[in-house]
Amino acid sequence: MCRKATGAAFATWAYVEWQNFRWIQGESQLKRYPSSPTVTRTFCKVCGSPLQFVAEGGTQAAFGLALGTVDGDPGCKPMRHVMVGSKASWFDIADLLPQSEGAAPDQ
Repeated sequence: MCRKATGAAFATWAYVEWQNFRWIQGESQLKRYPSSPTVTRTFCKVCGSPLQFVAEGGTQAAFGLALGTVDGDPGCKPMRHVMVGSKASWFDIADLLPQSEGAAPDQ
C-alpha cells in the first residue's frame, strides 16, 4: 500500500509523537482515508500529497509523517528499513541500516 500511496519504490515516514506535533496552517485542507481496517491515511485535499499514516492498535501516542512533505531539514536520519518482506522486487537496498521483514520490532 505504501508504494501505491506514494507512487514510489518506498515511503519515507518519520515517527512523530502527537504531543510534539501541531498544524501551523492548512489543517482545514486535510482529508482522511481509511486505507485498511486499522490504518487511516491523511492527504491534502488540494494537491493530493500523502501526509500521515495513523495506525490503530499500535502506539496511539504517535503517527507516521510523510517526510517528503516537510520543508527543510527534518532533523532526523533514517534508522531502519521496515516491511522489506513486501518491498518492490526491482529495488535493492544498498545501505547497512537494519531491516525488518514486517513492522519495526518496537511497533
